[in-house]
Amino acid sequence: MASSLRDISMSIEYRLWQIMCQGGWMIDNDYCDLVPDVRADAPPNSFCLSFDMGGPDPVEGGGYPWVFWDANAINTNHDNQTIYYNGQVANTSNYSIDFLNGRVSFTTPIQGTITGDINYFPFHLMEGYPHRTTATIIMDRSLPIIAFTVNGMGGPACDLRSAACDYRIPLSIYIMAQNDGWRKDVCDSLVKGLRRMPYFDISSCWMLTAAGDSNLNFNAALQLNNYLRVGRDPEARLTPPMVNASSKQEYQATVNVEYRIAM
Repeated sequence: MASSLRDISMSIEYRLWQIMCQGGWMIDNDYCDLVPDVRADAPPNSFCLSFDMGGPDPVEGGGYPWVFWDANAINTNHDNQTIYYNGQVANTSNYSIDFLNGRVSFTTPIQGTITGDINYFPFHLMEGYPHRTTATIIMDRSLPIIAFTVNGMGGPACDLRSAACDYRIPLSIYIMAQNDGWRKDVCDSLVKGLRRMPYFDISSCWMLTAAGDSNLNFNAALQLNNYLRVGRDPEARLTPPMVNASSKQEYQATVNVEYRIAM
C-alpha cells in the first residue's frame, strides 16, 4: 500500500473529529442569534455565534467549530446546521459555511435578522502543537484545545514471525482543558477511539474544502485505503501544572499511540 504522510496526517484529523462526534462532544444551540463576524479573516457578509471578541473565552459557542458530519459521522454535509433569514429558512445556494471557524458567509450583502440552529464542537482541534508556540495558541484560541502531531515515519520495523516490514508512525495528541474532568473524559474517549485508525487516499479531495465547507465530493467508502495497525496501544498521561504558567496550561494531558503501515 503506497503511503503518504499527508494522507496519514489528514486521516488522523478525520478520525479525531469523528471520535469526538461519536462520543457526543457536541452542543446543539437552537434558534440562536448570529452576529456579524468582525474577525480579521472573515469574508464579507459573514455571521457567527456571538462571543466576546476581546475576551479569553467564547459566549454561546462563538468561535468554536461547527459540526460538519452526516448522521453516521462518515461523510460531511450541512444537515447539522439550519440558517434562517428573517425567520425563514435561508436558501442554501445563497451562503457557504466555514465549519472550522464557525461562520456562515452570504453571497450578497444581507439586511435583516440572521439566526440559526447551530450544532457545534465545544473545543478546538488543530495540528502542530507543540511546534507552534504555546503563546500563540493561548492568544488565538479559547479552551479546550486538542492538538496533534505526527512525529514522522520511522522504521522499518520487522516482524520476525512473518518477515513483514512495517514503518512506524508515532502520534502525539495534546490536550489543554479548562478543568480536570474534561481532561480525563477526553483522554478516555481518545484512548478507546484511537485503536481504530482509517487511512484515506485524499489525493482527489478531503472531507472539507479549502474554505472549510463540507465537500460533497468526498466519499469515505471509496477513498478508504485500509486501516493502520496499532503498534503500541494508546496511552494517556496527565501533565502536572507548570510553574508560572498561564491559567490555560493548568489542565493538560498527552495521549501517545504508535501505528504501523506496510511499505
